Amino acid sequence: WSPDGRRIVYASARRDTNGDGKINQHDLSGIYLQDLATSREHCLVTDEAYTFLPSFSPDGRKIVYLSCRRDTNGNGRIDYLDNAGIYVLDLERGEERSLVPDEFQNKYPSFSPDGRHVVYTSWRNPHDRSGVWMVDPASGRETRLVSDRFDNAFPSWSPDGERVLFSTWRNDTNEDGRL
Repeated sequence: WSPDGRRIVYASARRDTNGDGKINQHDLSGIYLQDLATSREHCLVTDEAYTFLPSFSPDGRKIVYLSCRRDTNGNGRIDYLDNAGIYVLDLERGEERSLVPDEFQNKYPSFSPDGRHVVYTSWRNPHDRSGVWMVDPASGRETRLVSDRFDNAFPSWSPDGERVLFSTWRNDTNEDGRL
């Protein structure tokens, strides 16, 4: 939902891009904006990549989302298994820019309540665990908020922007010897 409640932004796969005979969450997807008053839909980001999890900035002028645009895992195709970069699209100018590159697996981006930061998780160590990170869209400066000693996910801002809530896995609950 946009902050004013007049628009929604979403990812949608609309063609069988992986050749399996069906359209589902494994196909490449675009980002769409729909005006609820007019029911008009507008494609913001084409489905030439695997693009997903869009959300509005607090002022409704930008969206942040994830996009897999390179074959980072070497399987010969771009799909949901590749690393996702974090992108920001300025809706007024139509300008897209990379906020966090796809060198690592990034997930769950969201703007702070004041729109000055984006919080997200990123897997950056060889142990396949994620830390919680924050980036300043204006400068590109990243700050690690939570260590990747454990696996962390789903960061969310408090309404005042002073705290970040997240899930963390710190025990081997399925007893497979790994966190």
